[in-house]
Amino acid sequence: MSGMRAVATPEADGRADLRRAALLTGLWVAVVAFLQWNAWAPDLSALYIAGHFWHQGDMALVYAAPPGFFGGPAAAWRPFIAAIAPPGETAFPFVYPPLWAALMAPVTALMNVTQFANLMTLVHAGLLGASVHLAGRLARPAALPLWGWTALGLAILSASSAGYTALSLNQPTIVTAFLTLLFLERLQAGRPETAGVALALAAALKLSPALFAVVLVADRQFRALAAFALAGVLLACASLALGGWEMHRAFLTLTEAIGQSSLLAVVNLSLKPALLALASTLGFVAADPTQPLIVFPAPPRWAGEVASLCLLATIAGALALLRGRRGERARLQLALVLAIAVPLFGPLGWAHYYIVPLLLMPGFLAGLPRGRALASAIGLLAVSFTPAIRFLDLLPWPTANFVWAACLVWLALLAQVLWQMRTPRRNV
Repeated sequence: MSGMRAVATPEADGRADLRRAALLTGLWVAVVAFLQWNAWAPDLSALYIAGHFWHQGDMALVYAAPPGFFGGPAAAWRPFIAAIAPPGETAFPFVYPPLWAALMAPVTALMNVTQFANLMTLVHAGLLGASVHLAGRLARPAALPLWGWTALGLAILSASSAGYTALSLNQPTIVTAFLTLLFLERLQAGRPETAGVALALAAALKLSPALFAVVLVADRQFRALAAFALAGVLLACASLALGGWEMHRAFLTLTEAIGQSSLLAVVNLSLKPALLALASTLGFVAADPTQPLIVFPAPPRWAGEVASLCLLATIAGALALLRGRRGERARLQLALVLAIAVPLFGPLGWAHYYIVPLLLMPGFLAGLPRGRALASAIGLLAVSFTPAIRFLDLLPWPTANFVWAACLVWLALLAQVLWQMRTPRRNV
């Protein structure tokens, strides 16, 4: 008996695969926490600073921002930043609904900004690891083991500009990405109410995830849609009860100011600044496209209108291509279209907004013919991965050339997803 070998069962193999994936994720979270421990985070610090001013009763300072929004903090924030931040560090304006500043207010009385950042480093790293797992439940090819998918997803987060900016800024958008993937995974698992609540929470952090309600309408997920609406109303009521109309008016005024201006930067991969940079090279907009960072404080309205029309046309086209089809494949295709189109055609396309499509992309590429999959992967490597971005200075106009290239790559990927929607038998 001692010489006999145990026969592995599918269940045992599955448990071993899960253990390997969990071990990889745990090690990755530990490394991220070690590297980011006690690090200053300009984006997360804005949440802390807004909560501090709310706690102090300085409500007018919560949504303070420089003229045109871009360019660092408002002058009124600088004394407090100097008091809590390492020398030379800064923080960006607070651009979340009042609910989150109100909830942060008591937190600022319990811990300092470094303690808060360390806590959120653990939370955000854990949520990113969980996001890889959720993306795997949605799009992992059957031939790829879970540990392999996990290793690939963690490598994407580690080496991409999306993962780098999210982690280095300790970006609260990480929570939004996780909730968006949780929304899709819960729909797939047959838990529509939980899915609707997850989407409502994501939209309460960043308004743009509300567009994913299109998925619910197209897939006739009316229970999830009802849960989304009810949870959204409750969150809105809580925000109004805590913040009142004045704070919400200030929030909407700030979001309007963001939409009226634009920023050309290697971390803003959006069609609007790409069009403005092109217009500047043709002499239609007064700006120098060779500069590493360009703020368009009052750009012509047509750039934003073109981008908005592209977003509407993309959603309408995707719905038409589905032709009423429902189910996992159609739902995930539509979600992937939205995950790309919302940052690409929105007023801002920060690199970390692309976490969701990047984590889902390996599953989509696995369903393409080998040549197109390879070309798409090379394009993504060129415009999404941090080592490649370090060669920007080799370009004639580094920032403008890179933003144009990135927009073209994401446009090509978006077109491929739309093309695949015409062929129901292919895998996503």
